[in-house]
Amino acid sequence: MRSQVEVLLAAWGWWALKRGSGALGYPSVSPMFRDAPRGDSYGSAIPLGMANRDMEAVDMAVRRLPDELRKAVVEMYQRGGSLRAVAARIKISDKTLRKRLDEAYEKIALDMADQFPQNPANSDRVHWCAQQ
Repeated sequence: MRSQVEVLLAAWGWWALKRGSGALGYPSVSPMFRDAPRGDSYGSAIPLGMANRDMEAVDMAVRRLPDELRKAVVEMYQRGGSLRAVAARIKISDKTLRKRLDEAYEKIALDMADQFPQNPANSDRVHWCAQQ
């Protein structure tokens, strides 16, 4: 289950960054293309192989984490870097970061199993990615 949660968190990190980047105050359309037809959707695209509710489920599960676990997950999967670099950035030891991430994986897996069952059509894809 841990590898499945890691795959989902990696996709969630990318999705959350893209979703959040729309709030920087920059125009979403170039002035040159202002009158061009466009879709009615807003926000980031869902990563390939994932369903919208997968990303929303992960996002809600991460939001429910205690502050120290949420900070570890956000630093690892949104800002990125090696385990050692992330631990140094948030001023904790590698061992403590590993422990927090393991606890976060367990809580996210339980939260998603209880609250947000995964889309069956995409669960095979997640399992395949986790085994690679």
